[in-house]
Amino acid sequence: MFSDNVSYRILSIMLILSLQFTYAIAQDDGIKTDDIQTEHMQSWIDNIYQHGVSMTEDSVFLSIEAQRLIVDQPFRSIVYPQNYSWPVALDLIKKNEIKIAFWHLLNLYLINDENKNLVVKSILTYDKVLDMEKALVSTFYSYCYTDPEIGSIKNGRPEITAPHLLEKKLQAVRDIIYYIETYNLKKASESKVEK
Repeated sequence: MFSDNVSYRILSIMLILSLQFTYAIAQDDGIKTDDIQTEHMQSWIDNIYQHGVSMTEDSVFLSIEAQRLIVDQPFRSIVYPQNYSWPVALDLIKKNEIKIAFWHLLNLYLINDENKNLVVKSILTYDKVLDMEKALVSTFYSYCYTDPEIGSIKNGRPEITAPHLLEKKLQAVRDIIYYIETYNLKKASESKVEK
């Protein structure tokens, strides 16, 4: 059972990370950041939004991370553990492995209703500083094709062996995005009423 204390810690950690992120990019407010820090932060954000696997009519693009997933078994075991858990997701967040953490959250979402609620709340925290629709779609397309539950890359092309699991995980992404949009619409509506 996942306690309220752990839920609070998850949200607290995500809030702290959000504040760190906001601090790092707040150049216009008189906070001076080093060019290297700025470049590092931009690279970090670009990675969150980059699809690990993308296809055109005649070719497949694999990011460096997707290529690493194919050949690096220890890295694969981090991204695709036997069982997804909150402590591992929190550890990934602490290490700023946010995109992998989002993949873990997506898989935790599929476990039970309590997790669904906690995942949506966690994602809403990040929606304040990231385009979470874009980040979730990117996360899905970065990790779904090399997910051993779903398929693998054969001869440079994704081979899906469990399309029902692919669809289930994609539906989870759609559901979470729906909840984000609904929350944002409700918040905007409440904001108009207050004015």
